[in-house]
Amino acid sequence: MNRRKSKQIKRKAHELMYAWLHTLVSSKDAKDITKDNYKEFFPTLEKYVYANQKLTLSAFTERWFIQKVKQESRNKEVYEITLQDIV
Repeated sequence: MNRRKSKQIKRKAHELMYAWLHTLVSSKDAKDITKDNYKEFFPTLEKYVYANQKLTLSAFTERWFIQKVKQESRNKEVYEITLQDIV
């Protein structure tokens, strides 16, 4: 994968994180969340969880979104991926 494709995937993952966060909060609280400060609202989780004698990626972290967009980009163009495709 070249640098251009990885940048597209990362941008799309951040866009989907922002959209997903808006679905969790009320419309009144959603007004306080901007594209500049949305990462402050995510909990500081461990990236990996030890379960069943192996390390797995925690769900709904930045790395998880990037990985899901990358998996979906095999079937679709990056700009066509929606939040429903990921979640």
